[in-house]
Amino acid sequence: MEAAVSCNSASQRSFAASIGAIQRAVLEIEQQGGDKFFGEPMLNIDDLLQTDRQGRGIVNVLAAEELIRSPKVKAVMRIKMAL
Repeated sequence: MEAAVSCNSASQRSFAASIGAIQRAVLEIEQQGGDKFFGEPMLNIDDLLQTDRQGRGIVNVLAAEELIRSPKVKAVMRIKMAL
Protein backbone atom coordinates (compact mmCIF):
# COMPACT_ATOMS: atom_id res chain seq x y z
CA MET A 1 0.00 0.00 0.00
CA GLU A 2 1.55 3.29 -1.08
CA ALA A 3 0.37 6.76 -0.21
CA ALA A 4 1.16 9.62 -2.54
CA VAL A 5 0.90 12.58 -0.20
CA SER A 6 2.14 16.05 -1.01
CA CYS A 7 3.88 17.36 2.12
CA ASN A 8 3.12 21.07 1.98
CA SER A 9 2.38 21.73 5.64
CA ALA A 10 3.57 20.39 8.97
CA SER A 11 0.24 18.63 9.52
CA GLN A 12 0.50 16.90 6.13
CA ARG A 13 4.06 15.77 6.92
CA SER A 14 2.88 14.49 10.30
CA PHE A 15 0.01 12.65 8.64
CA ALA A 16 2.34 11.06 6.08
CA ALA A 17 4.74 10.02 8.88
CA SER A 18 1.86 8.51 10.85
CA ILE A 19 0.66 6.53 7.83
CA GLY A 20 4.20 5.28 7.30
CA ALA A 21 4.52 4.21 10.95
CA ILE A 22 1.20 2.37 10.81
CA GLN A 23 2.20 0.60 7.58
CA ARG A 24 5.54 -0.49 9.10
CA ALA A 25 3.80 -1.78 12.25
CA VAL A 26 1.22 -3.72 10.24
CA LEU A 27 3.97 -5.19 8.04
CA GLU A 28 5.94 -6.28 11.12
CA ILE A 29 2.87 -7.93 12.66
CA GLU A 30 2.12 -9.61 9.33
CA GLN A 31 5.70 -10.93 9.07
CA GLN A 32 5.37 -12.45 12.55
CA GLY A 33 2.28 -14.41 11.51
CA GLY A 34 -0.41 -11.85 12.22
CA ASP A 35 -1.91 -12.43 8.78
CA LYS A 36 -3.07 -15.82 10.08
CA PHE A 37 -4.46 -14.25 13.26
CA PHE A 38 -6.46 -11.42 11.73
CA GLY A 39 -9.65 -12.39 10.00
CA GLU A 40 -10.35 -15.13 12.51
CA PRO A 41 -13.67 -14.95 14.36
CA MET A 42 -13.65 -13.04 17.62
CA LEU A 43 -12.73 -15.13 20.62
CA ASN A 44 -15.87 -16.04 22.56
CA ILE A 45 -14.83 -16.26 26.22
CA ASP A 46 -17.90 -18.43 26.89
CA ASP A 47 -16.20 -21.15 24.83
CA LEU A 48 -13.49 -21.27 27.49
CA LEU A 49 -15.86 -21.31 30.49
CA GLN A 50 -17.27 -24.81 30.40
CA THR A 51 -18.19 -27.47 32.94
CA ASP A 52 -18.52 -31.23 32.64
CA ARG A 53 -21.65 -33.21 33.56
CA GLN A 54 -20.68 -33.21 37.24
CA GLY A 55 -20.36 -29.42 37.24
CA ARG A 56 -16.56 -29.41 37.43
CA GLY A 57 -14.72 -26.77 35.44
CA ILE A 58 -12.85 -27.72 32.30
CA VAL A 59 -9.31 -26.37 31.98
CA ASN A 60 -8.35 -24.92 28.61
CA VAL A 61 -4.71 -24.60 27.59
CA LEU A 62 -3.58 -22.29 24.83
CA ALA A 63 -0.74 -23.81 22.80
CA ALA A 64 1.31 -20.69 22.20
CA GLU A 65 4.74 -21.82 21.04
CA GLU A 66 4.56 -19.73 17.87
CA LEU A 67 2.86 -16.89 19.67
CA ILE A 68 5.73 -16.58 22.16
CA ARG A 69 8.15 -16.12 19.27
CA SER A 70 5.99 -13.32 17.82
CA PRO A 71 5.80 -10.52 20.39
CA LYS A 72 3.80 -8.14 18.20
CA VAL A 73 1.16 -10.77 17.43
CA LYS A 74 1.07 -11.74 21.12
CA ALA A 75 0.38 -8.11 22.03
CA VAL A 76 -2.43 -7.90 19.47
CA MET A 77 -3.91 -11.15 20.79
CA ARG A 78 -3.89 -9.84 24.37
CA ILE A 79 -5.73 -6.72 23.24
CA LYS A 80 -8.24 -8.80 21.27
CA MET A 81 -8.88 -11.09 24.26
CA ALA A 82 -9.42 -8.08 26.53
CA LEU A 83 -12.12 -6.59 24.31
